[in-house]
Amino acid sequence: MRATLLIVEDDGSLRRLMRLMLEREGFLVRGASNGEEALAAIAEYGLPDLALVDLMMPVMNGQEFVAELHARNWDLPAIFVSASTEAQEVCAQMGMACVLKPYDFHVLLEAIETMLATPSQPESAGPNQPVNALLTAASAPWATASASRLASSHTQDPFSASAISPA
Repeated sequence: MRATLLIVEDDGSLRRLMRLMLEREGFLVRGASNGEEALAAIAEYGLPDLALVDLMMPVMNGQEFVAELHARNWDLPAIFVSASTEAQEVCAQMGMACVLKPYDFHVLLEAIETMLATPSQPESAGPNQPVNALLTAASAPWATASASRLASSHTQDPFSASAISPA
């Protein structure tokens, strides 16, 4: 097993599809339909290695979930995965990595690999500064490539066989 991921996504179909695709890549994946369920899953199973978090969800949205993680001093790297028109702005304000929906699966996978390769407490981080603040969408190595990939993925189903087959 590679790493444990937590998908926090209110769209059940998308959450199941993401889980299937990521499990095929060797990840152990847990899911939650909102931030409150995600906190309960973390309390039950422990912190995953990374969370993929939708911004717009009922009960507890992505921003509230991340704020609660910080309030509990839980060091959990996260990537916002959102179709919200405000996603890039919110990600920049919070210092969070962001992948915009719809996305090519390889863009998401590259973002996951980048976050997992980032040390949990880099030297440039203060003792209370989450690693997420050090990796923003603007500075991530996959961010510049994702714009062109996203533009091409808008013309096809991002989860189609051609979009997810190895290059």
